Amino acid sequence: MQQFNMALASSDYAGAARVAKDAPGVLLRNAETINKFKALPPAPGATQQPIMLYFSTLLESGATLNEIESIELARPVLQAGKAQLIEGWISKNQLTMSDQLGDVIRQYNPQMALKVFQAAGAPDKVIQGLVETEQFDKILPYCQQTNYKPDWINIMRSMVPINPQAAGNLAKMITARDAQGTPKTPIEGVLQIFLEFNRTAEATAFLLEALKGNLPNEGHL
Repeated sequence: MQQFNMALASSDYAGAARVAKDAPGVLLRNAETINKFKALPPAPGATQQPIMLYFSTLLESGATLNEIESIELARPVLQAGKAQLIEGWISKNQLTMSDQLGDVIRQYNPQMALKVFQAAGAPDKVIQGLVETEQFDKILPYCQQTNYKPDWINIMRSMVPINPQAAGNLAKMITARDAQGTPKTPIEGVLQIFLEFNRTAEATAFLLEALKGNLPNEGHL
């Protein structure tokens, strides 16, 4: 800690990053250190912001960034339109996979986010990713392979505010009727999710498809 603070005080930001890398556990590689680097002024003649120098020093040493570091690095890199850098670090196992990292990447590159969710073991997010990238044919095989039974209503609830169109497509899939003509997921439950978020257009489109059998027992819908 003393070495780290001395390096920061002398504007040796790369040196401070190396001290953090070699410190045990998360003694120095934590949110507090990241916030310190964010608040630092650039060193005289430096071409990189201190926080980016911190991350690049860790990466160039071959270190794997921990969960919070991975998320904090991904945001500015994606905002700068450099998603290919993230892809490179992932391929070298230099970022820690988490569903929070996937959420950050998802806004810019849904396909890459899907890979992160798969690596992080976040099945609900994987299913959302498959829906958003329109890979509907892979959803049921994925559930079978992982022996996962999705809570479709919860998945719908998280998807509708983010991507209502994709949620509408999922709604049609999960309310498909079985051999006895019964919807696999109750239509009322799915409809309620759309109404919770005032998505009247999507609710209407969904009902037009779900109720095309014009059955008397669904007349109230």
